[in-house]
Amino acid sequence: MRTFIAVDLNADIKNKIKRIIRELDNGTRSVRWVGIEGIHLTLKFLGDTTIDRAAQVGAALAEVGQNVSSFPLRIAGTGAFPPGSRPRVLWVGIDPSKDLRDLVASIEKAMIPLGFSQETRPFSPHITIGRVKDSSRLESVMSGLNTYKDRVFGQMTVQSLLFFESRLKPTGAEYSILKEIHLP
Repeated sequence: MRTFIAVDLNADIKNKIKRIIRELDNGTRSVRWVGIEGIHLTLKFLGDTTIDRAAQVGAALAEVGQNVSSFPLRIAGTGAFPPGSRPRVLWVGIDPSKDLRDLVASIEKAMIPLGFSQETRPFSPHITIGRVKDSSRLESVMSGLNTYKDRVFGQMTVQSLLFFESRLKPTGAEYSILKEIHLP
């Protein structure tokens, strides 16, 4: 099964992001937009994971969760990866607070003994809102996205970690929670 570790967003933040997606979606088929049920902050993508290994991941995350307290998360700004004329991912930003960076470092450290590779790229917290299929017709989408680049969408408290399974379907990814770890 295909798995990842994430933070779910509260309903208010999800609804604000949903409104942005509606505004940006001008009917072009150049972008595959993320549905509201798929809006989350990925902390670590694990990829293919056996059932036995998934149980180990759940146990390791429970240990991580015992050492991390709830913390604020600020959602602000928009952009694209890579920047420039041929983006592949459109996103809403997350302020990379010390608490968030420490959590990600703890997760990385906990996953290494389970055989998962440590991420070599710097952590760039974001919420994917769309995947670009054809960058040749994105002018209006990118212009609209740019109007939100300095916007603050809100703040929430991270109170749990979620271990997800992701099933890829022709209609997009479907997620199911394998384990939820509540933070003190």
